[in-house]
Amino acid sequence: MKRLTDRQISVLAAVERLGSPTLPDLRFEFPELPASTVFRTLEALEAKELIEMSGDRRLRYAGVGGFGAPRIEPHAIVRFRARRRS
Repeated sequence: MKRLTDRQISVLAAVERLGSPTLPDLRFEFPELPASTVFRTLEALEAKELIEMSGDRRLRYAGVGGFGAPRIEPHAIVRFRARRRS
């Protein structure tokens, strides 16, 4: 079993609970953390093969958008998913 920090456990649990969140979705879950810290935690979880990212990593800080936000193609939005454990 891969050892996880308390922060990694919390972020992984949020990804599992939310299904396929974006970074802004996760920032809402962890308002006390800068987006860069949440993203570094996600990268560490990906390196441990516990989550996978999809989308254009250059757009990692962008969400789905709202009124007046630039249009991002759905396939380009960065989403995070927990990997199935054996």
